[in-house]
Amino acid sequence: MLVEQKKLKRQSQALMQSVSPSEALDNALKEIAELTHTMETQRLEHQQQLKRLEDELHNSELRKQLSVLERKTAVLEEERKDFLEKCSRAETEAKDLRFTVEELQKKLQQVSNPVPAPAPPPPPPPPPPPPPPPLSVSANPLSSLMSLLRKKKGTNCDIPLVEKDAAPKDPEKDIRQQAVSEMMERIKKGIQLRPVGQTVNKARPQQMERIPSGSAIQELKGILTSVKRPSPCPSSPARPSSPDAQSELQRVLMKRRGVLETANDNTVSAQPFPSSVLDLTRVKIPPISADKSANNDNMQH
Repeated sequence: MLVEQKKLKRQSQALMQSVSPSEALDNALKEIAELTHTMETQRLEHQQQLKRLEDELHNSELRKQLSVLERKTAVLEEERKDFLEKCSRAETEAKDLRFTVEELQKKLQQVSNPVPAPAPPPPPPPPPPPPPPPLSVSANPLSSLMSLLRKKKGTNCDIPLVEKDAAPKDPEKDIRQQAVSEMMERIKKGIQLRPVGQTVNKARPQQMERIPSGSAIQELKGILTSVKRPSPCPSSPARPSSPDAQSELQRVLMKRRGVLETANDNTVSAQPFPSSVLDLTRVKIPPISADKSANNDNMQH
């Protein structure tokens, strides 16, 4: 455009130099009108070409691809939001699972390596043993035998011999058994031990209660030995019992009992009453005549 304008200016100058001013002016006006028309035509053509290019751009495949890409971008944006929400939920669940795993690991460690339980408290001391029962004051067999003789006088039946709790025999028990058996045989044959008076039994109840069972057995042995002594002639006249004779017998028995208690204080008192001793409560003594009782008095004196 500029080149043509310069070219037209040079031509117009040449014409003006060669032609008169009126002709030169006319020619210049014509050229201006032509250039203006050309420029307007070119401007219109450019506008039409721009519109055509815009239409082609809208209708081109690139536009379609661009719209597709825009739609994909929108879809991806929505998916991104969904993924962000899922990611946040997954992180929360991961934290919860991590906490649960830590607790399970702690429990597993406690199970695999259990903490030693504290030592149980020491058991309470055993209660003190109950005090030993007081030694029961056993009845004196001699006094029971004498009371039986007083009660059962006048009856005539056999004497049952009963052994309690038969145990392995030893020499000491055999000796006692033989002594008791011999005494019972003598009682069966008519030899009667003289009972102590009722006044004497009342006078010393406490002393008899303190006598242990072993001393009573020794006293029975002493009486048996006195019974074994040779008796005087049966033809000797019988003498009635007197209070002096009874008191003498009591003194002898008391003296013998004191000696036996002193000798067997540490040994005989600890020994249990033998199980083979006869049950004296079941002994029944046959009645004995007055002559035999008189003979017994003579023997004891």
